[in-house]
Amino acid sequence: MAFRFEELKIWHRAVDLSNEIDLMAKAFPSEEKYSLSTQLKKAADSVV
Repeated sequence: MAFRFEELKIWHRAVDLSNEIDLMAKAFPSEEKYSLSTQLKKAADSVV
């Protein structure tokens, strides 16, 4: 039987954090759209 990381609580928390960061980045000013907000989103996704 293969290990299923999707069942880990920490994985679910990382997904929640990534979603929260995505929402936060949407509130950034338009001039930050392709620099800081993109970097934050990519960093949060890499944790998951």
